[in-house]
Amino acid sequence: MRTRARFIFVFGVLALVAAACGDDDAANTTSLMDMTSSTMSDMGEASFAWGMPGDPANADQVVEIMTSDAFRFDPDSVEVSAGETVTFRVTNGGAIRHEFVVGTQTEQDDHEAEMIDMGGMVMADEANAMAIEPGETKDLTLTITAAGILQFACHETGHYAAGMIGNLTVQP
Repeated sequence: MRTRARFIFVFGVLALVAAACGDDDAANTTSLMDMTSSTMSDMGEASFAWGMPGDPANADQVVEIMTSDAFRFDPDSVEVSAGETVTFRVTNGGAIRHEFVVGTQTEQDDHEAEMIDMGGMVMADEANAMAIEPGETKDLTLTITAAGILQFACHETGHYAAGMIGNLTVQP
């Protein structure tokens, strides 16, 4: 957790310095916001280029997903439509802790690096991610605003490398 907090603090300071030194070009501002959007969720501004936290009471659908100690999700592919609010109801059917993290390939790779840096510590639930203990069922509700391909993955030590990744296709 300290590494994560230190990273967020340093990244925030760098963002402020970059903003102070940069010009007024809107493209630079957009690029910076895109780079920091998932990190900013830790500070209460939870939004992503592809969506934001959703209200479970307004969910258009509930997608049930099971994790397993074979490092797989069932189902491993989900399709939704842009603009929908989706509740992912994830059950850990195994005997070890798993994660459920929704994001782009880049966000998944960044989270994997972060988890490696944390040395096996349990992550705190975030706007797009949650840890699920054995036998536990948890909900994660997101409003997905942009069409494209996202992933859901587990980043417990070795799980992502073992292929614990699912595809989330967002239709226009």
